[in-house]
Amino acid sequence: MNDQLIRLIKLESIDAEISKNKDTQQKIPLQLTVIEQRFTQAQSALTQMSETFSLLQKERRGKEQDLKISEEQMAHRKSRLTDLKTNKEYQTHMSEIDTARREMGKIEEQILLLMEKGDQLQIAITSQQAVVSAEEKAFLGQKEAADERLKEIAETAGNLSSAWTEASAGIEAGTLDAYRKLVDTRKVPAVVPLKGQTCGGCNFSLPPQRAAEVQMGEKTLRCSYCHRFLYPQPVAAAE
Repeated sequence: MNDQLIRLIKLESIDAEISKNKDTQQKIPLQLTVIEQRFTQAQSALTQMSETFSLLQKERRGKEQDLKISEEQMAHRKSRLTDLKTNKEYQTHMSEIDTARREMGKIEEQILLLMEKGDQLQIAITSQQAVVSAEEKAFLGQKEAADERLKEIAETAGNLSSAWTEASAGIEAGTLDAYRKLVDTRKVPAVVPLKGQTCGGCNFSLPPQRAAEVQMGEKTLRCSYCHRFLYPQPVAAAE
């Protein structure tokens, strides 16, 4: 088989490795993004829980302040009992004390409910903190591995680039240009075997004379239909 075909086959093999290397390079950041999103979502959930807890604490402190004021008012009302002159004044005042006592009871119940919610939320926050810690550890571990893998990929890309330059150096300019056009138009593989009289790329049958010339392997020939480069099938089988 002529030297140009051998070099083209080698070049396409290198191009396949370059493409594979690029695909891996593109997938790594996407995979890392998924893990980072889990970490970010866990952080957001923890932040929301903490903010809710702060609001509950603030509301509870407000209720406790209301209760304190009500208790002071209750003490003041009770201290005035001895100053009342008539039974009607006494009954009216006691009614006000009963009403105030019921309101204080409601405030106390609200405080207890807020405390219960706060305790439950505190447990959930502690649990979520563990989730955040685990997700952060996973993210940082994956990021470190991804950074290392990207370095390896960059090194491989450099080696493949050098190999491509070396392999293409001996290919005639017109042949190399034609190969590049095939690759650019996604007609890959661009170098295919001849299977009997059929192109291994587009599956069209070549004229007998053309097929015979390809089988000889002495010329750099292309398919009349898809324009891919053709090499003899026995060579492919031997490889």
